[in-house]
Amino acid sequence: MAARDASRLDQLDIRRVMDTIPVLAWSSHPDGAVDFVSQRWREFTGLSDEESHGWGWKTAFHPEDLPALMERWQELLVTGEPGEIEVRLRRYDGVFRWFLIRVEPFRDETGKLIRWYGTSTDIDALKKTEEKLREDERELRRITDAIPQTIVVLDPSGAPLYANQATLDYTGLTLDDVAAPRFRDRIFHPDDLERLRVERKAALERGLPFEAELRALGKDGQYRWFLIRYNPDNHLHYTWPWRPLVWNRHSS
Repeated sequence: MAARDASRLDQLDIRRVMDTIPVLAWSSHPDGAVDFVSQRWREFTGLSDEESHGWGWKTAFHPEDLPALMERWQELLVTGEPGEIEVRLRRYDGVFRWFLIRVEPFRDETGKLIRWYGTSTDIDALKKTEEKLREDERELRRITDAIPQTIVVLDPSGAPLYANQATLDYTGLTLDDVAAPRFRDRIFHPDDLERLRVERKAALERGLPFEAELRALGKDGQYRWFLIRYNPDNHLHYTWPWRPLVWNRHSS
């Protein structure tokens, strides 16, 4: 009896803690049926304990996200491993917001899984920021594809991230080719590569623009001279937060 009472007190203490942490929290039986939701869960979803317990909590999730959520949850129930997923959760007023759900198994001293504990963290602002960045990137690509000069976007280390359509048309390469290792070795004349590496490395370390005249290979198998300008472009941090460089190649 004393052990059972102590266990009940432990559970009460855990639930008090879960009610105080600044995220939506919950616990479930080993089979996944929820037996506790925190006060923040109830306040956010507008669902009562009774409505949330068992499998009633499913009604709070976006219908488009629920199949993936249930599939992921079933996988974790089988493996007994911790996991996470991003889904949309309905607020009490009907507004859906993105949440990161994390679950952890709790085992006894013998290793037997006796309970699941989970948290749901609001990441809606982050998801909207990510979507804005993706839209900015799409807009950048639309703009650069309309420019008849060849353009390649680089990260601060000089690694190619993206090439516009003019570059692909000239080289005959794909976007995957551009992002692949040793992209420059496929494009520039072997006699120009070492000079480019030295000049580019020095300029990128200083974060300064520079120019170089190099021979670039076209899809017709002919090398042509280009004036290549490496220009730091601060406004692109909306697309790539690490503030990439834009590489313009102009026919000389």
